[in-house]
Amino acid sequence: VVMLGFSFGVDLVLLGNKSSVQILVFSSKYEEIADHIINDVHRGVTALQSVGWYSQKESKEQVARENEGVKKMSGSFLQNKGKLPVPITGPYHLVSGFGKQKGVIGKGNVQIDNGGIVIQGEKGAKARCIFDGKVTAVFRNDDWAFVLVRHGNYLSVYCQLDKINVKSGDKVKAGDILGEIAEDASGHTRLLFQLRQEKQKLNPTQWIKL
Repeated sequence: VVMLGFSFGVDLVLLGNKSSVQILVFSSKYEEIADHIINDVHRGVTALQSVGWYSQKESKEQVARENEGVKKMSGSFLQNKGKLPVPITGPYHLVSGFGKQKGVIGKGNVQIDNGGIVIQGEKGAKARCIFDGKVTAVFRNDDWAFVLVRHGNYLSVYCQLDKINVKSGDKVKAGDILGEIAEDASGHTRLLFQLRQEKQKLNPTQWIKL
């Protein structure tokens, strides 16, 4: 873990804040390491399930991710496919991907059709706009709110927000803070994010630079 922090520091000196650095950590103590990376090193973590081909034993690896700053973009929304910034501030990791996800609740296997992705950040993390556009809707229920931003015929949707910084009709730019992300029932700070081309749901991982 000390090497993880040191390696990141060296990369930061050599590369500045222009690059996203990912480091793979192999250990059976993945939960302890992940907690340390998030709480002490202040970096995001993704756990990857793997199988040792020789031993056939399952294990998990940690990928620590540092959020890139929002760079100035030119061209249309479509022309920036794969280059759009992550819609959350600070360290993060992907909790749930797009499309049908397998899970286990009790003893029954279930499949959930996820229309977007779920990104977990640190407490106090904020939702930020991924591209220039116009806020077309802000909705709130008893627990949280969501913001919808139109970029031509594309829409980005930021769900599970608490404090909202914008209102319907506001013009926003890439990187603008839309609101603070609320904590869920488990105490996690998680952003539910969707992309659409009008009514068609798109896979955000193909559009944003994770």
